[in-house]
Amino acid sequence: MIRVYAIAAMLTLLLIACGDDPVGNNSPVISYNGMSKDNIVQGSLGLEDTLVIGLTFEDIDGDLDEAMNNIVVIDTRNGEIHYTNTVPDLPESENGNKGQMQISVPTLCCLFDDGTPPCESPPDFPTNEFSFEIYIFDAQGNQSNRVSTPEFTLLCN
Repeated sequence: MIRVYAIAAMLTLLLIACGDDPVGNNSPVISYNGMSKDNIVQGSLGLEDTLVIGLTFEDIDGDLDEAMNNIVVIDTRNGEIHYTNTVPDLPESENGNKGQMQISVPTLCCLFDDGTPPCESPPDFPTNEFSFEIYIFDAQGNQSNRVSTPEFTLLCN
């Protein structure tokens, strides 16, 4: 009888080990590939300047382009989402999706610790130095790892 339980337990463990891991196994993976420049001009509408950021991605289950607004760019100065966009249509593939993409992130306002309103040009604070943190997610809500850009300069004047 003990042998039957042992065999049943091993078969159960084998089935669990061979099944899909719903936590993280199907999550996309990204890596940082560079950015177009190391400084941008501040602006309140995002029309004044743009930073192009290169990313490499891999999505095992191939549903990356089925989600909306699934590229998320976070301003590390305040931890708030600065920008979202949707991964462009990707070619159909049985082996998931992998490739490179470039995202054009619009400029933003300088922030000041002394109470000066955002987007001003105070002579005492001509720049902000910070980075962006980026992640993506697929149609199932699986979130990728997070990558950071190197620090860059936001020109406040």
